[in-house]
Amino acid sequence: MRPSAIGEDDTGPKDRGHGPPFRHPRRRNNAQCRVDLSVRLTTLDGDLSFTGLETWQPGLAPGAPGTGTAFGIASLNYEIAIKGNAFAQTGGDAGTIDGRFFDRSHQGMGGTIRREDFAGAFAGKR
Repeated sequence: MRPSAIGEDDTGPKDRGHGPPFRHPRRRNNAQCRVDLSVRLTTLDGDLSFTGLETWQPGLAPGAPGTGTAFGIASLNYEIAIKGNAFAQTGGDAGTIDGRFFDRSHQGMGGTIRREDFAGAFAGKR
């Protein structure tokens, strides 16, 4: 995972990368997607999106993007608010987002997403 930097406004660069596999809670399928985070430092809020969600059969590691089975959700989009080193959703699609910034100057980010249809972890690095 080699995402780009977290942006300072809507038009700036975004944190991007493939996070650790998601797991479908009932089927235990592995899954992965693209994660994009943009942050507006002036208002301490931003946008978090998950796109290209794909699944693989239990026991198979996620492969390259486009080699899995589409999950059925084109994208998930959340508005987030930042407080200290943490961020959480304030709006958007169903689910619960709980995230943190890590390392010096917030070089990394990671968190969890929980929904009725899946739960998983995500991470990125400037």
